Amino acid sequence: MILILLLCLTFLPSIVICSRPEVTLSEELSTVRQGRGSDLPLCPDQLSDGTRYCSCPLVDDTCASGFPLLDPVFNDAQNPKTDDEKALLAAQALIGSNPALAIVNASVNENVIGLNVIDFSTGCHLLGSEGFDYSAGVVFSTGDAKRAQSYTNGPTDPPTSNVGRVQNSDPDIVDSQDCTSLQFTIVASDTQRITAEYTFLSDEYPEFVGNIYDDKFKFLINNQADPSSQMNLASLQGVDDVSVNTVNYKDFPALFQHCSPFTNFDGNTKSLLAQSYDLVQGESYDVKLVICDVIDTLYDSTVVIKGGSFGQCSEDGPPEIFCPDSAQICPANGVPSVSAQGNCGPVDTVRTDSNGDGPFSPGTYQIAFETVDGLASCSYELTVVEEAPVVADVQLSGVNAPNKAIPGENVTVSFFAVDDCCTQGNTGVVDWGDGTTDEFSFGGSSVRFEFSHAYDGSVTTPRIEIRVEDCGGKTSVVLVDVDVVCTGSLAANLQAIAPAAQTSQFGTSVVGGLVIANDVVCGLMWAFDWGDGTPGFSGDESANPAPVIVPSDTHVYADCGNYTVTGTLTDKTGLRSFSLQGWVDIVGCETPTPAPTAPPTAPPTAPPTAPPTAPPTAPPTEPPTESPTPTPSECPETDSDEEDTTDSDSDEEDTTDSDNDEEDATDSESDDEEKEENSDSDSEKSDCDSDEDGGGSRRRRGSRRRQ
Repeated sequence: MILILLLCLTFLPSIVICSRPEVTLSEELSTVRQGRGSDLPLCPDQLSDGTRYCSCPLVDDTCASGFPLLDPVFNDAQNPKTDDEKALLAAQALIGSNPALAIVNASVNENVIGLNVIDFSTGCHLLGSEGFDYSAGVVFSTGDAKRAQSYTNGPTDPPTSNVGRVQNSDPDIVDSQDCTSLQFTIVASDTQRITAEYTFLSDEYPEFVGNIYDDKFKFLINNQADPSSQMNLASLQGVDDVSVNTVNYKDFPALFQHCSPFTNFDGNTKSLLAQSYDLVQGESYDVKLVICDVIDTLYDSTVVIKGGSFGQCSEDGPPEIFCPDSAQICPANGVPSVSAQGNCGPVDTVRTDSNGDGPFSPGTYQIAFETVDGLASCSYELTVVEEAPVVADVQLSGVNAPNKAIPGENVTVSFFAVDDCCTQGNTGVVDWGDGTTDEFSFGGSSVRFEFSHAYDGSVTTPRIEIRVEDCGGKTSVVLVDVDVVCTGSLAANLQAIAPAAQTSQFGTSVVGGLVIANDVVCGLMWAFDWGDGTPGFSGDESANPAPVIVPSDTHVYADCGNYTVTGTLTDKTGLRSFSLQGWVDIVGCETPTPAPTAPPTAPPTAPPTAPPTAPPTAPPTEPPTESPTPTPSECPETDSDEEDTTDSDSDEEDTTDSDNDEEDATDSESDDEEKEENSDSDSEKSDCDSDEDGGGSRRRRGSRRRQ
């Protein structure tokens, strides 16, 4: 018996595409933008000590106190609080010990997991460092609020913590998802002006600045007697709310800090003051603090309100104005804004330099601001550079690594196109390398594009070219090489197994089989050739077949000899094939003629020849010799010759009739007996007493021969 096995090996990895990039993109785009220089703001000098990213301290060996502590009452596992009780504890932490404000009707929406109270004065944390000095902080998050306790994360940690959250939206934020909100009512015991101090942090920074994923925070308040009087206190000069797109490295760069990618939040604002609001004694006010993801639920954002800061403020003292150390823009961009704050919230500012609002020619400019009351001023150096557009985070799906495309199946390429210098008029094209293209256009924000294409296999090594051009004619190109093949494992190891190695006796049924280890993604075909010119066997398997396929058949060779057997595997595209040969020796045919021919020849020849030869010879010879010759007149020789001739003819007929051999032998014995009688009779009588007796004797003999 012969068994033939086939075996070969390739790999089938895969690439997964995501609707939004993970940490790797944050690092990539951050690197791109940091490489441009000062378009990402520098950290304040007193916080840049070489071991920190923009005052985002990391927990390491130099920080022995560890993480900040969760509020023990809010997080008491032994005596768990209801959602309303947690809402009241959070509202009380905001107001602190202010006796002029009373809280009633506190509640939190279904995402209570996004609300917590943390003591940032303990442990190593950004909000406990100089410039923030938060002790207790009330945390609102689009993820798990406890995540704000540890500021750092690992390179593989997810940017989103949605476990235990309810997907929802809020009517006060357009396109919102994954919202956490705290609502309560306060009653003022006297007339006062209030504000609050807070910090906005987000993992959307910096790569999604200017994008549609504009996570937002709102601090809403209104007099119950006039709901239409609602105001958002989380706003700055010229913007209505605080979000990823309003406070960042482009807009209000002096209020923004960019952190290491290995933090839970890759950027944050400095500590900001809410707009001030006047309360009237004895009246009730509804307060709503809400933070939401926008468009999707990926990449968490958080706001922390300084404990005890929600309360009365005083206008005493000069305002503080914040300018960046330096800034970089494109020719068509506007001048980055600055911000000023007094004791009761933001203060408006004005430009005092004479450089205008742009567009600017490339170069360096000195920009100056001051507060509207003239009590504070600042300036910074502005560099104008014409930057080329950027294509970042190119990903392929529908391929097997490294970039192996399957004919007839879609290949999808996705990427970000970003242009900091042109807000409109930017174009791009994806050239698939086989004569097919896709065109697109984009503005200044980072937009993710996705295009799909199926190769027909006519071009086996196409190069995908992604080319972008901005409104100023600056271009960037990214190239991606692709191989169009049917990937997967074709297995091959040819092996013969028989009673004596690869030798089989003539006439023995030989088994030929293919044991195919296979993960060919587009299907395969197989064929087996016995090597003697007779048809072999073949077949095919549909795409993604079983790991092991075992087709086989049997065959009997017509002659001895050495035969080469061949097994062949081909993927269904016809672009790949594999074959391997083996041999089988058929033996046992050394005397081919005598053995097979002797048995059928002997039986038909001997039996029919011997019996008919002896009997017909004696009868025609003996009678003429022993009987006396009759006289011509009484026993005519003519009659005797005729009768003997007839008897001879009968003998010949009986001789050729093999079926009557036994009967002929019996007749021959009777004839002999009759001859003896006739001989005795002839000796007593005359040779021919009468014609009648002689004729009767011949007739009896002839008659018995015919019977």
